[in-house]
Amino acid sequence: MLAQIVGDELGVPVDRVRVTTGDTRRFKYAVGTFASRTAVMSGSAVALTARKVRAKALRIAADALEASVDDLEIVDGRVQVKGSPSAQIDLSTVAVLSNPLRYAFDDAARRATQFAGRADPTKPPVDPGDEPGLEGTDYYSPTQSTFANGMHAVIVETDPETAEIKILRYCVVHDCGTVINPMIVEGQVHGEWRRASAARCTNGWSTTRPASSSTRRSWTS
Repeated sequence: MLAQIVGDELGVPVDRVRVTTGDTRRFKYAVGTFASRTAVMSGSAVALTARKVRAKALRIAADALEASVDDLEIVDGRVQVKGSPSAQIDLSTVAVLSNPLRYAFDDAARRATQFAGRADPTKPPVDPGDEPGLEGTDYYSPTQSTFANGMHAVIVETDPETAEIKILRYCVVHDCGTVINPMIVEGQVHGEWRRASAARCTNGWSTTRPASSSTRRSWTS
């Protein structure tokens, strides 16, 4: 899912995105994982970071292609002029151009030299306030918890002698906002149906004394 977000924001194929999770050396701030909030928290932070990288990539590519940032788009990992895809530059080349302090001269650097402009000896290689490299960091901190909305309705048939329950119809309406990965969403809906059905069908009520009762629940599914 996170790779999908990066791919959509940066305009690159998902198979070119590699996601590293669970490595505390790479993260300066986090509060743990709980409450199924990956899409809201991590997804939003990833989207914000990818937009930073995209903005910088377009700015660097605009200088290399001698075009306006507003006239550029990123398609399949290449920055190109809208309506004139022949004028393009690969994101990997943009990454090389973003680091003017490099010392290694490999094939990627060799390809990037055709886009490098004439250096100004009166200016530093990296502009004040800018950073070398095509990377970004951002965080997402919502003001409050977020919730999806859903409704489950079921029609059942009960045998009055054996108390056996037969589900005749089960309907689910789930509004989760923008769907990132339909397969994950469908799996979550099915999982909740399975858990809820098992819990409700194995509930038991026993009267302990007049006007009071206790509930026995089994959460196995």
